[in-house]
Amino acid sequence: MISAESRFKKYLQSRKKLIAGIGVVLACLFGPAVYRENFSEEIKNTSDLIRIVKEEEPRARKNSASRHIYWRYGKTPWGTAASAKISEEDYMIILDGRRNRTTICHELYHIYGGHCDKAFEKGDWTTADKIKNEITANLYAWYGLRL
Repeated sequence: MISAESRFKKYLQSRKKLIAGIGVVLACLFGPAVYRENFSEEIKNTSDLIRIVKEEEPRARKNSASRHIYWRYGKTPWGTAASAKISEEDYMIILDGRRNRTTICHELYHIYGGHCDKAFEKGDWTTADKIKNEITANLYAWYGLRL
């Protein structure tokens, strides 16, 4: 009788190409995202932040009107960053632990993508909105894709 370990090894041998193919696909999909998250230009001071926002805002707003955006350093529920609409005309980006260009792109997408407006009107996002909004903001920040 063949042992369970031996059967498992045979199974893995027969699936090597499939496993390798899945690994290659995952690396192609998420490799650039991991790279951008870890090697994105760091925000070291206020002048870096202002410069990066000025560079990234025109790309994020595309054809929409410019918005009045405040920013501050502070605590966020997830320890990374957050954006919110704070009045009819004003928005806020709060930077916590993750202070880099990718984070600014992500938060600007929430502002110019209308995510903050919907949360301001409703009081909060639904769970489905949260998932969709985070996925689309990450795709924009990592790959520049607008959905």
